[in-house]
Amino acid sequence: DALAGDDPEPIRHQVAEVPPVLPVVDEYRLHRLKCPRCRTSTCATLPTGVPQGAFGPRLRAILSVMAGADRLGKRPIRQLAFDLLGLSISVGMICRLERQAAAELEAPVEELREYVREAAVAHIDETSWWQGRDKMWLWAAVTRLVTVFTIAPSRGADVAKEVLGTDARKVVIS
Repeated sequence: DALAGDDPEPIRHQVAEVPPVLPVVDEYRLHRLKCPRCRTSTCATLPTGVPQGAFGPRLRAILSVMAGADRLGKRPIRQLAFDLLGLSISVGMICRLERQAAAELEAPVEELREYVREAAVAHIDETSWWQGRDKMWLWAAVTRLVTVFTIAPSRGADVAKEVLGTDARKVVIS
């Protein structure tokens, strides 16, 4: 029973919803001119900051997460891109975007690996991991600030040394 003068506590009802997601397509028209005398052709260049490919960085990141972190196949990614965004993307383009993302992430990932190798303390563990039909090992190295994953064909000490470094003073929790 509520005391006289006390307002009853309101009942909360929340509904989560995703707004319609539509890709923004920017079109750049580059004028090409041909000299009537010498027949030399010149073409304008894209403004600074415009991505060179047909897909912007956020879209490439979303597709890469689907392939890498979510481990979806190319055809399901293609279907999701169409169903959710209305984009028709070829399987070959999805492969190309994966390779491009891997190349772009190579330097930052190497920085993280170096951080783990130089850390005074690190945790490490591994578990079996299927890469297609091949049994591999997924290694996780965890420090106070970063976690680095490595897929290797072995669960041997050589992989642990590669991931952790060889400083005998390092504290390793396994």
